[in-house]
Amino acid sequence: MNSIELPTELLSPKSEESVSILISSYNTKLKYIAECLESIKIQVGYFNMEIVWINDGSDELHTKLLKKTLENFIKNTRFTSLVYCENEKNMGIGYTLSKGVLLCNNEIIIKMDSDDIMFHDRIYKQFSCMKKNKDIHICGGQILMFKDNIKNIVSSTNHKSIFWEEYKKNPSHWFINHPTVCYRKQSILESGNYNKDLHLMAEDFDLELRMLKRFKHIYNFNEPLLYYRLHENQVTQIGKKNPEYWENIRNKIIERLID
Repeated sequence: MNSIELPTELLSPKSEESVSILISSYNTKLKYIAECLESIKIQVGYFNMEIVWINDGSDELHTKLLKKTLENFIKNTRFTSLVYCENEKNMGIGYTLSKGVLLCNNEIIIKMDSDDIMFHDRIYKQFSCMKKNKDIHICGGQILMFKDNIKNIVSSTNHKSIFWEEYKKNPSHWFINHPTVCYRKQSILESGNYNKDLHLMAEDFDLELRMLKRFKHIYNFNEPLLYYRLHENQVTQIGKKNPEYWENIRNKIIERLID
């Protein structure tokens, strides 16, 4: 693989480049959504942003608050458009993100969770890196995990860039931070998109591993790109109640792809 060419200056303000930001939510607290959107609003760089937001069957109150918040955000944010879609009922992450990828109108997609907070230069760094390195199909970055507010950091990650041949020798369940993923739409589709039949704790892992196998490499930025919120209602916390079950699912995915 060629060396990674990182951006040295902001993209030209005359640029017609656009990026899609893919977000799904299910009864996310309004405070979390507001902080998520604010972190998008303050992104540095010169590019248009399309937010593709899938409401995965939230109840009536959460749906009403979400729609009003998104409406106000778009009215008060420049160079940003919105694609909003609702599932008739809660369908799960695999189904929802599979639909979301198809709704994205740009080739480069930034994935984000509705309860997390981007660093102000996350999109600029990943978008520029992908534009300048055509052989990178998926990339991620480190996260700072926090409770209550971003001043209360409790942990961080240190995932290195990885090649498929290396991964096969030492498989891992955690080689990229799902909420920091940036990928190419065409590459996602070539890899089969998200599996609609998977549920909880495996949907992202399954696609990312298929992309690692197909394109042979995942690039991880050394620096953090996102504040990752820890709270009792998130999927990862719920999954910890039955870790052996989800570990077995991921092990089967690994075995299938390596074989």
